[in-house]
This record gives sequence, C-alpha cells and structure tokens, in this order.
Amino acid sequence: MKRDKHASEARNHGVRWAVSELNYLEAHYQTAPLVDMATHLGRTASAIMAMAGKL
Repeated sequence: MKRDKHASEARNHGVRWAVSELNYLEAHYQTAPLVDMATHLGRTASAIMAMAGKL
C-alpha cells in the first residue's frame, strides 16, 4: 500500500473532520490556494480535494 508522502506532516491524519473545518473548506475552496488550506487545516492536499468532492 502506497502512502501519501505528506501524510506524516498533517497533524490531523486519520482524524474526523470537525464542523469548523468543513465550514472553512466550503468558504475558501474556490478562492484560497490548496497549499494554504492544507497548512491551515493540517490536512493533506489529497484529503482536502477528497472532502471537497464529497461536499
């Protein structure tokens, strides 16, 4: 199984999304750079894109 090389850098790896994180994602996904959102949320870019797809 191949692991995301940045997964260990994300402080929320494997943790459920909080409502506040989902609200941030919805408010900033269209305008903020993916890297900035990943840093702010402590999630990988892949996790952000996956959750955005679900929303």
